[in-house]
Amino acid sequence: MSAGRGIRHSEYNASQTEPLHLLQLWIFPRHNGLEPRWEQRVFTAQERDGQLLPAVSGGDLPETLTIDQDAGVYLSRLASGKKAAHQSRPGRKAYLFVISGEVMVNGHKLGAGDQARIADEKELAIESAKVSELILLDLPD
Repeated sequence: MSAGRGIRHSEYNASQTEPLHLLQLWIFPRHNGLEPRWEQRVFTAQERDGQLLPAVSGGDLPETLTIDQDAGVYLSRLASGKKAAHQSRPGRKAYLFVISGEVMVNGHKLGAGDQARIADEKELAIESAKVSELILLDLPD
């Protein structure tokens, strides 16, 4: 979703019986005053299995949702004992969210609900201790 000049929206749980788990991410755009817009796509567990799957980008990564920012959002599902790596360019920051499971990131243990704010790391080495779902943001400094 791109708010552009401003939009109204709200998130809510439509179910009367099932709990809702929501993670909302905001990335500031490069430009102000753009037209509001939104895109939607399902990224299946099979697509993100065993890798960091690019899901959102500034338009430079094929088959991703597009935002007005030099940013990447990656999704991953790692089985127990599986590894994934992310290369970062100089002057970038990464934010890793552990949605479920448990991982080691460059030697640091993270569990479900944890996040890591990472700067000045050329490579992120991620290893899953149990089945884990992850979101990684690669952002300009």
